[in-house]
This record gives sequence, structure tokens and C-alpha cells, in this order.
Amino acid sequence: MHRRLFLRNLACLAGGVLINPASGLAAIQDTYLSKPRELWLKRKHTGEQDKVLYWDNGQYLIDGMTRLCILTRDIESNQAVQMSPLLFDLIFASQELAVSHRMQRWFTVTSGYRAISTNSRTEGAAHLSRHQYGDAVDGYRENVGMTDNARLFWALQSGGVGLYAGHVHADVYKTRFWRKGV
Repeated sequence: MHRRLFLRNLACLAGGVLINPASGLAAIQDTYLSKPRELWLKRKHTGEQDKVLYWDNGQYLIDGMTRLCILTRDIESNQAVQMSPLLFDLIFASQELAVSHRMQRWFTVTSGYRAISTNSRTEGAAHLSRHQYGDAVDGYRENVGMTDNARLFWALQSGGVGLYAGHVHADVYKTRFWRKGV
């Protein structure tokens, strides 16, 4: 798909579906979140990858949620925590939006949960990084430019989006946008 058409479609999505940005994921419930949710995740530094069904028939599935929490664990300390289900919903919605624009479905995670000790050793990490709370992820879709990766999350207006040279940051905290190193 041509970049201009993609950007126009994202603008239409942001303007048409997300009438109230404060409502975030609730505004796209009928579009992406009313069907079974299967995330396709890869873990860059470990080579792990999995297609995980984590929500079906109106409820989160314990096995799927557990698998996703393990995939997004702090790989330095090997600690997994309960990640925010809303974060997985955000990644899923961005995945479905990407697929609707003929982009890569797989999302490569470069950082998920971070223990405080890991975060303190991570160059450029915020002191109160959302990664420490289990509601943030860094990553990218391969063969999709970082700006377009960020736009997929930003179009959903469901939290913070950071654009970096090698990845995007997405969280389900406050809606905001920043760029660093690009």
C-alpha cells in the first residue's frame, strides 16, 4: 500500500472511529476487540515467537495471558509479572490495524516488563518507566518504518507512544507522544 494512502486511512481512523480520544480502546471495541484476540509476538533477544490466543468468549484466558507475560518478561533478570491486559489489547488492536493495511502481523518485542534494577541499568530509561509497572512495551513490526510503527499505536489514542530510531514504545498510561534520537 502506498504510504500516502496509509497515512490518509490512519487519519480517517483517528477521525472517524476515535471520536473521543479519552475513551481509547473502548472506542474501537466493535472494530477490533469484539472478536477472539490472538497476538503474534516475537522476542528479539531470545528468538522466541508465539501466536497466543489470550481472549475469547468475552473473557481473558489464563493460559494465554500467562504465555504473553512470559514472552514480555524482563529477560535480564528472568522475571515475569502480570502485565496489563489493556497493553495486550493495545498491541492486538495495532496488529489488526497493521493487517488491514497489508503490513506485518508479527510484533517483535525488544523490551516488556523491566525490574527496577534492570531499568536503572537501561540507557535512556525514565526513572519511573512504565515498563516497571507492566503496562509498556518496546518493539516494532519488521519491514515497516519506525514512523509508521508509531502511527499504528498513535492512531488508537490509548496511551503513550514514543518514536525511537530502532523501536517504538507503547504504553497504556497517559496519552502522549514523544520522539528521541530520530
